[in-house]
Amino acid sequence: MRRTPRMKCAIARLQAPQKCGAVALLLSAACLWVSSAAAQEAARPNEVRFDPDDPDVTLLSLSATVPVERLASYDYERWVGLYGPICQGPCTAHLVPGAYRFALTKGGRIVPVRGPVVLDGPATLRGEYVDRSALRATGLVIGVAGAVGGFVMVVASAQTGAVCGTNGICVSNGKTDGPLLAAGVSVLVVSAVVGSILTFQPDKARITVEPLVLPGHASREALTAIGPSQPQGAAVAVHF
Repeated sequence: MRRTPRMKCAIARLQAPQKCGAVALLLSAACLWVSSAAAQEAARPNEVRFDPDDPDVTLLSLSATVPVERLASYDYERWVGLYGPICQGPCTAHLVPGAYRFALTKGGRIVPVRGPVVLDGPATLRGEYVDRSALRATGLVIGVAGAVGGFVMVVASAQTGAVCGTNGICVSNGKTDGPLLAAGVSVLVVSAVVGSILTFQPDKARITVEPLVLPGHASREALTAIGPSQPQGAAVAVHF
């Protein structure tokens, strides 16, 4: 049967939606594949190296938080963080990109790092554990020594004696050494304040994130530096 121009136009109209649907299906499949590849790339663990200032320092990560039972009805709600160990001393771990709540521990004392640490690729974590146990011991010694010394000075400032008259009757006469009493009270107050400040000095933990350049991979700074001098197509190829 010979097809007329009108029949050809009708057949073309029927085939056009089919072609558009096939193209849309291919585009959807390509988008899903790209999204899946990007999600897999984002969830892939990256190499993270921990470099502490002391080999006895352990890197911890917050794993959960649990509420603490209130001691009174008017007490506010408190939460305690549970940390799990990642590695101890200079070591290498593999972590997925994201924000982490880290903590450092040394000698059984867990010190959380202030603020979240964001990891978006291979990195080096330089940990610094500020140990203030010496300050706390010094504060305890100052507080105890000051309390004992000040108390002895206060007691010694109260001088008592007996004054006997011509009739043989003796009367107790108490005197107070003002300067010694003031010095004793000053020692008590100063030692209590200084000792309390030093005794309650907490340890601190700091983590500095630095990009880790793996063998065979150029750093972002290097790619940025060579980008403008290369053709645009080459830059795009390197980026992807």
